[in-house]
Amino acid sequence: LDINKKKKKKSRWAQDEARTIIPGMPTSIPSNMSERDQKTYLMTIQVEELSRKLRTGDLGIPLHPEDRSPSPEPVYDHQGKRMNTREYRTRRRLEDERHKLVLELQEFNPEYKPPVDYKAPTMKVQDKVWIPQEEHPDINFIGLLIGPRGMTLKQVEQEVLYKPNFSSLFCHSSLLLSTCLSFS
Repeated sequence: LDINKKKKKKSRWAQDEARTIIPGMPTSIPSNMSERDQKTYLMTIQVEELSRKLRTGDLGIPLHPEDRSPSPEPVYDHQGKRMNTREYRTRRRLEDERHKLVLELQEFNPEYKPPVDYKAPTMKVQDKVWIPQEEHPDINFIGLLIGPRGMTLKQVEQEVLYKPNFSSLFCHSSLLLSTCLSFS
């Protein structure tokens, strides 16, 4: 224990500088790196930083409500769950940014391997086709769509690589008004 060494006082107002240390990544950029290598290196650090934020849940949302920007009107899904919470919006923005950087890195370097927890976003396309059951009550639309023993439906699934989702609207629990086919 060195008595001559003064202990640095902690200040209430000064914040400790947060440093991100990524194992296996050098902390300084060598001066002999090409412009392309520097850009690739910086993008790799950004991807790792975004992955760390998403993994730890440190999304940078201020704790005090006064420090936050106003939220948009709430949006709910069909089950009544709120879809546009602050955490959801921030997480989505970080994931989109990380995805864009990973695509750029893979374009620069085809051998680049994204982080282990990275999952490319899946595109979910949904479309509704309303079947005019009221105008043509004599036609069995559902039977035509499904086909004998479901063969037409199976053919469509194999050709287009999607699984149709049928939902029906009933009026007075007996009359089929319209049928919705959604592609997902």
